[in-house]
Amino acid sequence: MRSSIHLESLPDLAGLTAVAFLVLAAVYRFPAVPETFIANIKLALFFGAITISVVTLWMRRDLADALKIVAAFAIVLVAASIIGLVQSDTSGAIRHLKTIALPATGLLIGFAVWQYFAAKGLRYYAVVMTAVAAVAWLCSALWYHDVGGLAYLRTGWSGSLAYASVITLVLMGLSTSTRSIVIWGGCYAIIASSQLYIGGRAGLLFPIAAYLIVLMAGFLGPRFRNSCLAVAIFLAVSLGSSTSSLLSSFRVATENDDGRYVNVVDKVASGRLGLIYEAINLIKKKPLTGWGFTDYRKTGLWKSESIVHNEWLKAWYQGGPLYLAGVSLAFLSLALFAWRADGLSAATGFPPIFSAIVLCQFFTSMVEPNSIVGVFYKSSPLWVLLGAATWIAMNRPGFAGVNRAGFAGG
Repeated sequence: MRSSIHLESLPDLAGLTAVAFLVLAAVYRFPAVPETFIANIKLALFFGAITISVVTLWMRRDLADALKIVAAFAIVLVAASIIGLVQSDTSGAIRHLKTIALPATGLLIGFAVWQYFAAKGLRYYAVVMTAVAAVAWLCSALWYHDVGGLAYLRTGWSGSLAYASVITLVLMGLSTSTRSIVIWGGCYAIIASSQLYIGGRAGLLFPIAAYLIVLMAGFLGPRFRNSCLAVAIFLAVSLGSSTSSLLSSFRVATENDDGRYVNVVDKVASGRLGLIYEAINLIKKKPLTGWGFTDYRKTGLWKSESIVHNEWLKAWYQGGPLYLAGVSLAFLSLALFAWRADGLSAATGFPPIFSAIVLCQFFTSMVEPNSIVGVFYKSSPLWVLLGAATWIAMNRPGFAGVNRAGFAGG
């Protein structure tokens, strides 16, 4: 009896640990708290989630199947990286292999905890990230006086909040209850306020665009109401986040005071165009092999201080078309699993959230360099959720190789 109770509690414990890690992953600093303490807690939660997930899968007799999927994912990306790896220094090669291993562990966590996320984990994550966004906003205003929230980099922080934005929008769209719409609308408003404060325009606009597309594809509740709601939010956020940027853009473009921007569009895009031009020039010089995964600050190739803010050009610039194809194959495969998992939402009880997450991440990858394979902490919700989607899709009723637990969780 005791062992049975212990087994039944393991998925919940793994899920709760995963939620705690995903929430803290975006946090790098807090007033009066040593940064090393936050880093160690984050690391402990990460390894705790992995350990409990592995034990959960093992006790469900699913570990072998899970490891096969993880191995296939890692092998594809490592094989696609081979040309870039042989051109990299030791530290660059190790760092790149780590960027492959960490998402693989995120998938593994998702395999084990998908039922917990379906039942309550997604809601816990959205609510707690709302609170964290509010605290980050206050910390920036009262202590840090910069755009970093509880993190050092604005884009990393806004990227992490984007997942919570997608989840709250979907939960709001699925509900027909006025009370639920108000609750989740309030959560989105707080997250959006934090995004506006730190300048996370991509973190605001892309989740809404993804939500609109998924809505039009028929995955979410009452279409007319939700489409009006989404369009209204999109317009409000667009106006609020772009007005000041447009005004300053024309001033910079006409005064030409610093020469950092290519044109007005580049200014609105926070200098993305200039970085993309640099990447394209480097790709033209070595279109087949790329330049390797050595830290860009050591190569001396970049004119600016920032690497290209486009995941796909970065993949080509580093590992050539072979690595670009590997990243594309991995992402498209996971996107297909996400679409299949959304189609099974009625059977699994998991909200149809995966397609919106994938679309949000695709849009973000066009203006960020490490949104898919790169900085793991800020993209960890993507990998855990895609792990859940992959497990659901590959073990759906009627699919060859249904796992022993099916949808009953053991």
